[in-house]
Amino acid sequence: SSALFTYCVSGDDRLARQAIIQLYNSFQPRLGLTASRAPSHRHQFIPHFSLYWIFLLSDHLEYFDDKTFLSRFVAVADANLASFASRIDPQLGLVKLEIRPGIWNYIDWTNEWKPYGCPPICEQTGFSTFTNEIYAYALEAAARIASAVGRSAVADEYRQRAQRVAAAVREHCFDGEFFTDSLVSAQASNILVPRNQHSQG
Repeated sequence: SSALFTYCVSGDDRLARQAIIQLYNSFQPRLGLTASRAPSHRHQFIPHFSLYWIFLLSDHLEYFDDKTFLSRFVAVADANLASFASRIDPQLGLVKLEIRPGIWNYIDWTNEWKPYGCPPICEQTGFSTFTNEIYAYALEAAARIASAVGRSAVADEYRQRAQRVAAAVREHCFDGEFFTDSLVSAQASNILVPRNQHSQG
């Protein structure tokens, strides 16, 4: 949001370019993720933030259309997306959360989600509606970037993957009125499935 504000107010992208490059340089192949903050002597990994970095690339493309600058980042964007794709459950078609030390599945700060900023139901079921929604959105954003740099086949693949995930979210995480925090089927196990504003629309 700071980058978008700067684009609109000044048209100056130098600070945003620096942020894009620093986060790119933080990429860890062993995780397939960019760090959630960079530069930093102590790495921190919030998987959603790797998707937010792709949104930063897409926003830059929209405002500046600098394909030469963005083309160098396509491989790492693809690797970030691949880390999510590797965790898609074959039965549900949804990305499963990676729950282990060193990975922080943060969504937002709220009292009900203390101490880690993630709905408790998501860790109980292993699935987060919000995670899958922004993964699908990131695939669409990456498709725009891939198209812009002449990677039309990759763009088509991303769009198809986004459609499959979006369909799985509608099938498994929509109760007919709202998108729940996690799987609607968890209600059958007497696990309360609350709803949050982040997952709607």
